[in-house]
Amino acid sequence: MSRPAETRRGQPRRARRHDPHRRERIADAAEAVIAELGIEALTHRAVAQRADVPLGSTTYHFASRDDLIQVALERATDRFLAHEAGWLPSGKQEADLEGMLADRVLDYCFGDWRTRSIVCYELYLAALRRPALRATANRYNDAVAATLAGLVGPVRASALTALLDGLSLRCLLADRAPDRRELRDLIACVLPG
Repeated sequence: MSRPAETRRGQPRRARRHDPHRRERIADAAEAVIAELGIEALTHRAVAQRADVPLGSTTYHFASRDDLIQVALERATDRFLAHEAGWLPSGKQEADLEGMLADRVLDYCFGDWRTRSIVCYELYLAALRRPALRATANRYNDAVAATLAGLVGPVRASALTALLDGLSLRCLLADRAPDRRELRDLIACVLPG
């Protein structure tokens, strides 16, 4: 009769639990830690605790803290791009593009997407010090600018994307939502009259 394998300390080795979704749970936990506590609180230990996995699992799937930040940014970017694909007009001038974009800013900053927006901007700004994140950080704005270019041309689309970014950051820092009309008027300054 064979004995169960033992660890170096003489303890029976526990059988590994099959967990095909562990990497995804760890990535979810990384986003949750950032959403709740900020990027500075992101550690392998905090993620392991949130994901309810051994600490070694987090370092197995994501060797460094920067790897955790990268996966969180990729997932946040993918989520926003999927959401944008559902409402951005394509190919023709929208009758009230200013209103649509003002509503987008308000939703992302004061609606259901607020927490996701905070996480995304925190990760986006992390790319300032982490060059490896820059391509992912720019992917969202590049996609929005490309879509808007079909409506207003590439130069205005670039200016509009920068304006929307600035407005979103200002709104996320504000205590209250700005007036929709004020946002529409600011956006209209960039659009053809």
